[in-house]
Amino acid sequence: YVTLIICQDITHSHLPGEPLPSSIVSGNGLDNVPTVAPGLSPACAIWSTAPGCPLNCRTLYRHHRLMEHPPRQERIRQRAESAAAVSSREDIESFFQETATEVLIAFARNPHLHDSDLVRLLERKDLGHEIVQKLAQHKVVEHSYAAKLALAKHPKTPRSISLPLLKFFYIFDLLLVAQTPGVPADVKMVAEEAILKKLAGMPRGQRTALARRGTARIAAGLLFASDPGFIRAVLDNPHLTGAHLLKVLTREGLPTPVVE
Repeated sequence: YVTLIICQDITHSHLPGEPLPSSIVSGNGLDNVPTVAPGLSPACAIWSTAPGCPLNCRTLYRHHRLMEHPPRQERIRQRAESAAAVSSREDIESFFQETATEVLIAFARNPHLHDSDLVRLLERKDLGHEIVQKLAQHKVVEHSYAAKLALAKHPKTPRSISLPLLKFFYIFDLLLVAQTPGVPADVKMVAEEAILKKLAGMPRGQRTALARRGTARIAAGLLFASDPGFIRAVLDNPHLTGAHLLKVLTREGLPTPVVE
């Protein structure tokens, strides 16, 4: 005989030595109605099975484990409901490292999130498109420059969201978008074009900083001045390549100091 101790989800209180309802073991081929063993909690029972008993012990154990602990999908659903509604800072903090997509989507809808919370979430590059899109729909984004910038820099932000945001940004934040790894190439190009369109009215200090730090396309766009010092700042840009310089040299009306 094999003795098994299996946790049960028992709806009625059973004292040690008292038989459990036969409905619990009906059809399992047990040779006796189990009893709660002395010294064990009322949620445990002992079975003695005869050789060849058709009882699938593993299945029975799994069944009762599921009764004790909800399935993973149910736990995720419950956590998602909590994520969408929590309001205390301590509870909100517990969701920043969440990995379940369903929970993160619910968390992105939470009306108690601040713009700093959205920025913090958007620092995670593992967020999927659907989660980022939900964050973009949050009410705080409309009035938050930082949240808009974080969305534009995120590689999973849909172009339909990131492209319209570019018009809100300062020159060097546009540059930040253009230089952020993972941002789609067409979004980077639009950011560069927005910078180049503002060059004419830009103070010299900003233009010099762009000459040194800008992308290759922006640096090449700055090679129209006659000031040797400014030209040198552009040519010292580490992103500027020979291919970009060749394109510059094909321009008509290129200032002589640039060619020299």
